[in-house]
Amino acid sequence: MAILSYYLILLLASVYVLCANTVPNYPSPQGGRSTSPVDDDWNVAYEKAKAFVSDMTLIEKLNLTSGVGFKGMGRCTGNTRDIPSKGFYGLCLQDEPTGVRGTDFVTVFPAALSAGANFNRQIIYDRAKAMGLEFRNKGVDVFLGPAVGPLGTKELGGRNWEAFGTDPYLQGIAGAETVKGIQDAGMIAVGKHFILNEQGTKRTQVDELVDERSLYELYVWPFADLIREGVSSIMPSYNLVNGTYSTENGYLLNRILKNNLGFLGFTVSDWWATHSTRAALGGLDMDMPGNIVDLNHVYNGGDFPLFEDKSYFGANLTLGVLSGSIPIERIDDMATRIMAAYFKTKLDEIRPQRGPPTFSEFSEADTGYLYLPVGKGPVVSLNEHVDVRTQYSEDASYNVAIEAITLLKNEKNTLPLNDKKKVSRISVLGRAAFPNPYDQCLGDGNKGCSLEMQQGAAMMGGGSGTAQSTSFITPFEAVNERVRRDKTSMRYFKGSNSSDPMFISTATHSDVNLIFAQSFISENQDLENDTLWYDADQVIEGACRVNKNNVVVITAPGPLNLEKWIENENVTAVLYTPYLGQVAGKAIVDVLYGERDVSGRLPFTIAMGKQDIVPITNVTHPDPTIPREALDDALLNAGLYVDYRYFDHKNVTPRYEFGFGMSYTKFNFSDIKVHTVKVLSEQLPPPPG
Repeated sequence: MAILSYYLILLLASVYVLCANTVPNYPSPQGGRSTSPVDDDWNVAYEKAKAFVSDMTLIEKLNLTSGVGFKGMGRCTGNTRDIPSKGFYGLCLQDEPTGVRGTDFVTVFPAALSAGANFNRQIIYDRAKAMGLEFRNKGVDVFLGPAVGPLGTKELGGRNWEAFGTDPYLQGIAGAETVKGIQDAGMIAVGKHFILNEQGTKRTQVDELVDERSLYELYVWPFADLIREGVSSIMPSYNLVNGTYSTENGYLLNRILKNNLGFLGFTVSDWWATHSTRAALGGLDMDMPGNIVDLNHVYNGGDFPLFEDKSYFGANLTLGVLSGSIPIERIDDMATRIMAAYFKTKLDEIRPQRGPPTFSEFSEADTGYLYLPVGKGPVVSLNEHVDVRTQYSEDASYNVAIEAITLLKNEKNTLPLNDKKKVSRISVLGRAAFPNPYDQCLGDGNKGCSLEMQQGAAMMGGGSGTAQSTSFITPFEAVNERVRRDKTSMRYFKGSNSSDPMFISTATHSDVNLIFAQSFISENQDLENDTLWYDADQVIEGACRVNKNNVVVITAPGPLNLEKWIENENVTAVLYTPYLGQVAGKAIVDVLYGERDVSGRLPFTIAMGKQDIVPITNVTHPDPTIPREALDDALLNAGLYVDYRYFDHKNVTPRYEFGFGMSYTKFNFSDIKVHTVKVLSEQLPPPPG
């Protein structure tokens, strides 16, 4: 009876009252005082950090905890101020998902979702370390990744491609390997977005409601793995959680993150996600980019201010200390946590040898004013065009891309296409095979590639996750090269009108049609639906009407609806890939032709109908006096039943289950015998102690 009472208490705790998340949790736990075991790196780092901070002035401490502003007030996406008395130049924080953003001569790596589809720890680690080394050699200090939030609960979410998949265990393991690789390269890794960053629509206004058990078992879980690996920083998300913005949510940052999980690094806001000075009391250690911008005004079509000197931190923290509303011990802890992360990753040894950043995200000029927006300061070198690409980066990118490609269908052993006698005439169909006519869409998000301009093959999603390509190989170019090598023939049709006589001719007179289809998404937006772009469904159906051998290659940021044609007998093979970076075309063609085996696994479930997906919330709150616009109970309603858990719980058959993936290799099992290894007890274990 005592045992049952013990577990009943645990059960009641796991379904903790929803409103508890909104209860303030102060003070913010001080770093280095965790009762949980910490490794020697953290111990040594905290000793150095405390010594570093001990004789700093209040202003110098605050210079560590707030950025200098945006749009050229520093070279990087985020910049802190110098501390001349310490010989310390400001930290450079830079965006991450596919490579070093806003500069040239870098590798565009496959997206994190591609790494998740690998199910291969070593390849995930190599991708992360290769990326970290390129960031390091460009002069970056803080690598703004990896993302283990969103989890992908809402399959149309605009940033799902930046994370590793819809299973918390997969997210946690892949995220931890990524943290290890980044920090082994000498970078501060930032785990993001904590927490429930499941949609881009109204992301600064949406209030995500969630129960306690689901919060821990699904959404906190991956961050626990990152902390166990020693992640140096965590970024709270834009949204509210159970009524309070993540950046000032003491329950999330103080209680769960710093106390329960024993996180010893620093928290840094997403850009303009800070909403008040009290965020410091709620557990936020660094405000980025350091100035105040009304994102809701910008998202509604308003001008984006190039320079604004108001800040929630900075002078306001000084006033807080002087008035007694913010303890000086809190400021000390904020600065100490930041410097502990700095020393843990050995940036104190790396930076003197390497020097400051060699690029400016906000200018393509070689030289210019130090403070670009206001045209002031000395004329300095802005872009040194340092080439940081290596063979290690190239190999890591290629290996991730190869192992991310997933075979969903392969009737009559259509793939691989390695018999030139059977496949000598090839037609390439679908706009997603061809180069994009807009240079703006070749990577650098600052150049203004809109969704409407995304008119060709995509190597990554949009937004802050972009990097600048110097050598993107499209599928069309890769197929063309293979055809030249094999001395076979190729035709192609770029359009989507399946009634066009040229389309009919091209699709009819071929031994195989290679049909490339995709969906594209960008930060701060979500997919409007789960269908293919460029009328690809019509292209596929049109090709099937005139040819019995059609291979479909899909590139997508997550699961899409394939029901219009997936059971068509003339669709003989289907490959599914997340964004594969600059090597996309070569990797796909090498798999198509059997140069490499296909081994990817779906990091999500593909449903048959819209009724089985969690919707995006885009509603106006009925009470106009409430400043936020969207109270979102979609996650609360879903509870624990996310992705494959939902299909299992509801006994719904998906089109393709989580982890699905075929191979060219055939396996046979024979003479199988099953033995009982251990008889499981029906009794619960005794309570601890």
